[in-house]
Amino acid sequence: LLVPGECVLIDSGSTALAVAKAIRGRNLCLTVVTPNLLVALELVEEPNTVVILPGGELRPGELSLVGAETIHAYGTYNIDTFVMGVGGVDAERGISDYNRSEAAKKRAGVAVSRRVFVCVDACKLDRSYLSSVASFAEIDVLVTDGEADSATVRTAVDAGVQVVLVGDA
Repeated sequence: LLVPGECVLIDSGSTALAVAKAIRGRNLCLTVVTPNLLVALELVEEPNTVVILPGGELRPGELSLVGAETIHAYGTYNIDTFVMGVGGVDAERGISDYNRSEAAKKRAGVAVSRRVFVCVDACKLDRSYLSSVASFAEIDVLVTDGEADSATVRTAVDAGVQVVLVGDA
């Protein structure tokens, strides 16, 4: 789904890391902005790929940069596609996350991106957490291994979101 040569913001978390691993070896000539050290390490040796870390405070465990510096840096970039991982996607409440700092960073990413992809595994569908990130109107693509008949997937489709259902890899 990524376009060769574009500037991509790849979020934090296990799903974002899986996306980075899937990019390797495809020679997409991307500029990748990421707040995640594991994503950066996965792609730093990829030929014709530029990796940019935005700065900020490093969260232990997640190894993700957060805070005012990260949000400020996002505002200086023109992002083509934001590949976002989140805590939950719910038919009524939209996209959310359990961590307030991560949610604020994700909202900043949505604001500077032409296209927003939300990538979640099925266990995150029909879940809602403390911090709101985005509505379905603010996202373009939902990539999930969930079921087409789930309430959340149906709501996304009804909102005009392109839904990509993937099988077990």
